[in-house]
Amino acid sequence: MNWSAVMRAIAPKGKPAILDAVAAAMPDMVQRYRLNTPRRQAHFLAQLAHESAGFRTTTEYASGKAYEGRRDLGNTQPGDGVRFRGRGLIQVTGRHNYQAASDALGVDFVNNPKLAAEFPHAIETAGWYWEKNNLNALADRDDVERITRRINGGLNGFADRKQYLAKARVALDRFDGPETKPATPVAPEPVKPPTEAPKPVEAPSAPDEPPPWWHKSPVLRQAINTLSALGISAAAVMDLPPWLIALLAVLVAGVSAYAIYVHTRKSA
Repeated sequence: MNWSAVMRAIAPKGKPAILDAVAAAMPDMVQRYRLNTPRRQAHFLAQLAHESAGFRTTTEYASGKAYEGRRDLGNTQPGDGVRFRGRGLIQVTGRHNYQAASDALGVDFVNNPKLAAEFPHAIETAGWYWEKNNLNALADRDDVERITRRINGGLNGFADRKQYLAKARVALDRFDGPETKPATPVAPEPVKPPTEAPKPVEAPSAPDEPPPWWHKSPVLRQAINTLSALGISAAAVMDLPPWLIALLAVLVAGVSAYAIYVHTRKSA
């Protein structure tokens, strides 16, 4: 399998360093996490593509302050929200998941959380989370909705995930090779309840990089959040021309102002 070609077909605007790192890791990931059918590979790569904003990043944009005090994520100590914000290609979030990943992979992510955003850990944590939550079984059933819910806790960016899944199918078929087709048929795995709590995922950002230009504007962030709620990912919005993003921001601000005006008039 030409994994480098597969990655660039799925995410042509991805960061070359991230695309190359994923391509180099995939042969081992296929063996370690039983990603041994094209369907499993397609679902795995599609979810990672969305979570990493098209393989552009391994750390979320938000500071993580919104996770402060989230006991469901294991954030019981002051500063845990920022310390354990989403990292890695699948955006592992919260002290609980960082500790579980540390125990499983033998890497101290709790005391060194930034390691989760570095390769090979950025993809190893994704493989670990995928296996622990029995996502191969759902991939065997082509159940992209349940896979998304187990990763995201909801259906944030669902349309974007499905688009990446379609791209991954085409890429894997085009660059197919012997290792993607096991010698013996792979029986579908039984679906089990998830072993890790679903985690909220916010828009990610590249480690040690400033946020994109639009992130400084509350109006633009509101516009992008609104589009995300409609199923349009931040990665897709980032690909739009700046003037179009600004126009969308003005429209969103106008609609919001009008809604507030109508509500005020009704309440008067």
